[in-house]
Amino acid sequence: MDNENKTPVILDGTFFEVVIVKNEIVKAIFKDEYSKENYKSMTNSRQLKVNNLFPSNSGGLKQTQYENNLVNFIVNNMKPISITEYEDFQKLILDPSIKTMSKRTVGRRINDNYNNVLNSLKLFFQTHCEVRVCTTADIWSTKHRSVIGITAHWIDGKTLGRHSCVLACKRFFGAHTFDKIGEIMVDIFSKFNLSNDNIVSTVTDNGSNFVKAFKEFGCKIKTSNNDSDTDSDGDMDKDLNEDNELSFLVVDENDDGDILLPQHLRCASHTLRWNSLYDSISQLIKHKAKLNTLTRDLGLNQLQLLKEQHLRYTFTFIDPLITSLEKRFKLYFDLSPEVDEAILASCFHPTFKLRWIPEHDEIMKNRVKNLCINIAEKYIENSSHTESSVDNVDDEDFLIFSSQEQCFDSRANLEVVQFFNNKNKTLTCLDSYPTIKKLFIRYNTSLPSSAPVERLFSFAGFIHAPNR
Repeated sequence: MDNENKTPVILDGTFFEVVIVKNEIVKAIFKDEYSKENYKSMTNSRQLKVNNLFPSNSGGLKQTQYENNLVNFIVNNMKPISITEYEDFQKLILDPSIKTMSKRTVGRRINDNYNNVLNSLKLFFQTHCEVRVCTTADIWSTKHRSVIGITAHWIDGKTLGRHSCVLACKRFFGAHTFDKIGEIMVDIFSKFNLSNDNIVSTVTDNGSNFVKAFKEFGCKIKTSNNDSDTDSDGDMDKDLNEDNELSFLVVDENDDGDILLPQHLRCASHTLRWNSLYDSISQLIKHKAKLNTLTRDLGLNQLQLLKEQHLRYTFTFIDPLITSLEKRFKLYFDLSPEVDEAILASCFHPTFKLRWIPEHDEIMKNRVKNLCINIAEKYIENSSHTESSVDNVDDEDFLIFSSQEQCFDSRANLEVVQFFNNKNKTLTCLDSYPTIKKLFIRYNTSLPSSAPVERLFSFAGFIHAPNR
């Protein structure tokens, strides 16, 4: 087509109506629906945008955005669903093209979102079998109703960031017996395709029902120092090296095939719940000289009496608390093999490594160092066997396997020593040590506290409030 006969785009009839075409002079007028100001505002950029030339109807997008924002507002702020039908709330919607949602529609939308999140979590755990998960569990009772809550926590293998989700917050009917707790927990774990291979530990409070459930149905971690055939006459260093084998990771599974719970950890915060009282009293004693002025200004004569007659006797609380603390965490203070997982979690963390071990305690430092090397060696060996499994082993294969063991030992020793000598304390340094990074994720996944599930019940209290 000849370019001279082409009509300019600006005169295609969208904005102007051509009235005179004479001697290559074109005259046109604005259409009624477009004013000069409207035209200038839409064509003030260097390049004319298609969205400006052809305005689209965004009513559907506004409605969808409004519905999504409303559902998020109700869920995230724990507002009653009936708020959508309040007259004052509807006055906030200034756009007459937006249709308000009824509480029934909002309820269905929330259920749809819940099912989508639930299916996404199930798919995630099903397709990411390598993820190691720590769970927290507890039972909460209010208004003659009981609810069991379970949360899950894991570390991302790439970013090393911790992620969390809620697996269950459902009604618990009947007595809180240990066998029923075990059945419900196994049922919840199976719904999310979580097995004991994925769950490294479950953290609960010190409730007797949870303790008994894990005692009867839980995995038991064996330590080599519990073996009856241990040679007590051997050399100390030899015993330390033998104890540092991967024996404590051997899981003694329960004979009951129907109920098998993960490894159990007790919440440290419930044991240390006295610390808030101790800290508050310590602060009062620290500012003892200012208490007279404070009580006089506030008119609290009773506090003055308490300070003079009783506050000084609070020092007698310290000795029993220290005794209880030493008794509860004796295995940790003694660095017993039964808490090797906690030791490994510290050693494989770039911030700590071996810095927390006293410099003069060379025996313990060598013991922990050998423990880390043996764990890394076993991990490399197991990873290699997973990649290339051998069904039949002859003499030649045995020799090859023996040489591979030496290779695993040297690789593990080299990587662990280089990691300990690295002065970098940030998590980014783990990218240079692939085996250490995997072990860091494995042993730092467990949480020391069951606070997440306690926080879940706090939200549940708001959700079940009378105004909702």
